[in-house]
Amino acid sequence: MLVGLHSPNRATIRPVVVIAWWLLLVGGIAMFAPSSMGADQLTAIAPGQAGHIATPSGRPWLVPIDRVTYYEVERPSSDEADDVQMDVRPRPGWLRVIDGQAVRVIDVDRTAVQVELLEEPNVGGQGWLHLHYLRP
Repeated sequence: MLVGLHSPNRATIRPVVVIAWWLLLVGGIAMFAPSSMGADQLTAIAPGQAGHIATPSGRPWLVPIDRVTYYEVERPSSDEADDVQMDVRPRPGWLRVIDGQAVRVIDVDRTAVQVELLEEPNVGGQGWLHLHYLRP
């Protein structure tokens, strides 16, 4: 009756264990990896839309008031990124913003967003920030 059954040997167990290990590893990475921003999310922001600023550390932050300065700070550099900001920040033309501050979108240029501040401090001030720092 048990003629067709045999116990599994090493040759059949090893590939099954390796495949199961890789499936668990890939599944774990997929679960905990941050989602990337798709093209459909980039077009969700439009001029006239209201939102709130989400500063990187939750503390007050400086944003440039013109697009040229924004791109100077955001451009890739062979040096440390901090060196670029050290060269640009002493120039005039920075606007202080706080975490959660209400804004209205004025212009969108790829992932750069120009906003107008609707709350203190600096009501009416306009500055540029990355799309990641804008929340509904």
